[in-house]
Amino acid sequence: MATGAHFKWSGWDSTVNFAKLARMDQVLELVRRVRNNLFHGGKFNSEIHSGPDRNELLLWYSIAVLHRCLELSQSVAASYATAAL
Repeated sequence: MATGAHFKWSGWDSTVNFAKLARMDQVLELVRRVRNNLFHGGKFNSEIHSGPDRNELLLWYSIAVLHRCLELSQSVAASYATAAL
């Protein structure tokens, strides 16, 4: 969640009340869901799954959001630059 100029991942929680979140928190929640689905997904109905093209598109959009977060906040960019991978 966005808290001031910082981001906090609150861990897995399927009870997030999406409608009550601020717009930025909604966007970051969706980025988190994309990440979780890519890493922990694979449990889908092949008759309704959109395929890898949709996954790639969602990933690119998520990366664009995260890059914009870096541009908007110096403290987030500094934390990102000094994070150990």
